[in-house]
Amino acid sequence: MPKVVPNRRYSAEFKVKVIETMRAEGLNYSEAGRRFGIESHTLLQIWERIYLAEGPEGFSVERRGHSGSGRPLKRESQDREKELLAQVQRLEAENRYLKKLRALVLEDEQRVIQELRPEIPLKMLLSVAHLSRPTFYDEIKRMKKGNKCASVKREIQAIFKEHRGRYGYRRITAELENRKIHCNHKVVSRLMKELGLVCRVRMKKYRSYKGEMGQIAPNLLERNFEAEQPNEKMVTDVTEFHLFGQKLYLSILLDL
Repeated sequence: MPKVVPNRRYSAEFKVKVIETMRAEGLNYSEAGRRFGIESHTLLQIWERIYLAEGPEGFSVERRGHSGSGRPLKRESQDREKELLAQVQRLEAENRYLKKLRALVLEDEQRVIQELRPEIPLKMLLSVAHLSRPTFYDEIKRMKKGNKCASVKREIQAIFKEHRGRYGYRRITAELENRKIHCNHKVVSRLMKELGLVCRVRMKKYRSYKGEMGQIAPNLLERNFEAEQPNEKMVTDVTEFHLFGQKLYLSILLDL
């Protein structure tokens, strides 16, 4: 009987040989373990399940979680995940950088083409700049939109400064309408966030207490709520209700 070696790594060929021998000779897990020096019956069950599901080729695929020796591959998996995450973050940074750089290049090219259009045909300029006609006109639309936002931002900053930071996006939207500048309140809110403009005024919380009002009754009981006979000491309170558009008052008397 082969000597049992702890934490031994088993090759794919060895696993196939064990399972095929078990199936050919009808060996159970204990008999196969003694013959091939494998103490773990669970390991033999796993091998048999892989063999029945995927055939001999299933042992050539590296399994996540456990190797042939039963040792976890958690450390290797974590290192691989960190490496992939770093690669993804770098690719995202490169993509955003290139998109921004491309936008700047297109903007400069568009300005140059616009300056030369009176002298050189547009078709020739686009051919020299390696730009398609749709890309050129899309860039013109984008620049016009950017210029419009820039002018709205200047107006928002001016209104915010004039009113010493007391105007929020709703009142600034109304003021823009007064100045014949039509802009959605959601756009105004977004532009204010981009500019870092925050209204300093906060709504005051409602407080029902308005201080001492009217005549204060004398404290006759002085917290002595025990009475020796009926109708000796009586207390009351008044509650206000709003019902059907009217104010109703409920007064309750309690004989102590």
